Amino acid sequence: MKAPSALIFIIICIQGCYSVPETESPRTVVNRFKECYGAPCMDSITELTTANFRDGRPGSVWVVETWESLNKIKFKRVSSELQTCRITHGKAVIILQTRISTLVGYADQRDVYFLVRENGLWKIDDLKVTDEEVDVKKLLL
Repeated sequence: MKAPSALIFIIICIQGCYSVPETESPRTVVNRFKECYGAPCMDSITELTTANFRDGRPGSVWVVETWESLNKIKFKRVSSELQTCRITHGKAVIILQTRISTLVGYADQRDVYFLVRENGLWKIDDLKVTDEEVDVKKLLL
């Protein structure tokens, strides 16, 4: 009789361990964001952003307004490559070297993502785009 009780206990523990989602890393959050930004799956990335990032707008409003802006300029991400990832004290900075295309042609830029921990999850709190070199050591976290 003790064997079935032990077996049930083990099964419950295994199910519990596998049913708890693992927190995504800042790199994973940025990868998910960049894959859907400007794409049909864009509504799925609002959960990866803070209200600050969306200028206080609800996720659905941010998606519609951003989608319209990106469509006007025919935005497409051509390529992205991770340059730097720095994580300290519940904050992270990720820098991507990115190539985009728009109505006016191609542009090479650096996307600097600032992430924060919000309710135990990494979320994008700000995004700066520049064509200059970025020294992550000089960025305030």
